[in-house]
Amino acid sequence: MRHHSPVPGSGKLSAALPSGQKPIIVSPILGDSLEAIELYHREKAQVLEKSLQQLNLLDDAKEIAFICREVLEIREKISAILKRKYKA
Repeated sequence: MRHHSPVPGSGKLSAALPSGQKPIIVSPILGDSLEAIELYHREKAQVLEKSLQQLNLLDDAKEIAFICREVLEIREKISAILKRKYKA
């Protein structure tokens, strides 16, 4: 199973970056082990959380809400992975 990172330049996230600054990209991970999937989701959540620091609440409220929902979904996925990983 191969997980791909979001395509840079496709979407509002890259438009919200200050000019001259490149978006942070999550590297694709090859593998379908729980550890690899967990690592991918953790990195993706970190990238989204970093992008939140560059947004302004007054100007980018919808984008902030979207990113927060994405982070919550990712954290739920990580929680499910950890439950499967450490099921006794």
